[in-house]
Amino acid sequence: MATHPVNERSYLSIGEVLGLLLEDFPDVSISKIRFLESQGLIVPERTASGYRKFYDEDVERLRFILGEQKDHFLPLRIIKDRLDTPPAGSIRPNKNERPQPRGLKNVGNAQEVVEQDTSEVSGDASNHDVAKHPAARVAKVTPPQTARKSARPALPDPSDAVGRPATY
Repeated sequence: MATHPVNERSYLSIGEVLGLLLEDFPDVSISKIRFLESQGLIVPERTASGYRKFYDEDVERLRFILGEQKDHFLPLRIIKDRLDTPPAGSIRPNKNERPQPRGLKNVGNAQEVVEQDTSEVSGDASNHDVAKHPAARVAKVTPPQTARKSARPALPDPSDAVGRPATY
């Protein structure tokens, strides 16, 4: 009959989780784990005395969060959205699949618009990169010339202050 130690438990403390994560994520700290909890990305159970209880699923979730930050530079808001709506059939997105930042998607859309509209550019300008830019199709606007006085008020005459006390 095998006897199990009385203190054997199926969960880890926050310090033990930190020890597991430090090899892959040397910048992680206990305060970072607490911060991720405060942001709602992880929700560890608590003991009766208030200590955090981390299970294997919690550690894997932390690895995923920290990996997304480290490898893909994603903000926590995006990571939280991904965790809340995982890809079909898995908790973790494909490691080989790199997310495309929104900025690159916008650049791709702009390139499509430019490619569609380059047929409207006439003459030799179509051979230049400047002509392909969407801003090249916008009419140049110049402000109307009006007779205005200087935008700056005139400086006070120092002779007006002679004999008066200084005001600060």
